[in-house]
Amino acid sequence: MNLFSKLLGALLLILFSAATQAQNYYICDTGDDANDGKSESKPFKTHTKAMATFNKMFAGDSILYCRGGKFYADTHIRTINTRCGASNVCTIADYGSAEKTKPIIYGVGEIPFNFQNGGDSKPDGGYVLKNLDLIAIEPSDAGIMLYNEVNDLVVDNFHIEGFNIGFYSAGANKS
Repeated sequence: MNLFSKLLGALLLILFSAATQAQNYYICDTGDDANDGKSESKPFKTHTKAMATFNKMFAGDSILYCRGGKFYADTHIRTINTRCGASNVCTIADYGSAEKTKPIIYGVGEIPFNFQNGGDSKPDGGYVLKNLDLIAIEPSDAGIMLYNEVNDLVVDNFHIEGFNIGFYSAGANKS
């Protein structure tokens, strides 16, 4: 193998290794939405910013809420990410000391996890929700809504309380 082939192989290995690194986005009620959210020391602050980031992130990335934190779902936002899939999931979970309580996301008249697109049916999914508490403090239709071809959702160690419907799953618009 000549030197050029070795260098090209090393370069390709570096490029593909960097491309497969998942990014965590951190959210904490002590944070700031002006932060980049890419480290525990510079977290976002709001659930709204977390869901807007979820919609843009790459497969394998995660949204992580700080343990002991309290967040308010008070903005209508549809959550969809067609980059995620069953073989390369996108995760919404917790981080921090196990000594602290799970993060609490309060529903304030909105659906906190509204997995749907508004147009024609376009399959998405490959989502994992785990280690969160979801509590309605103002009336809301649902805690988690799946509509319009949402597939491959895993919900683990997730408490839902006070919503008209805790978990709502429905069909799809026409393709």
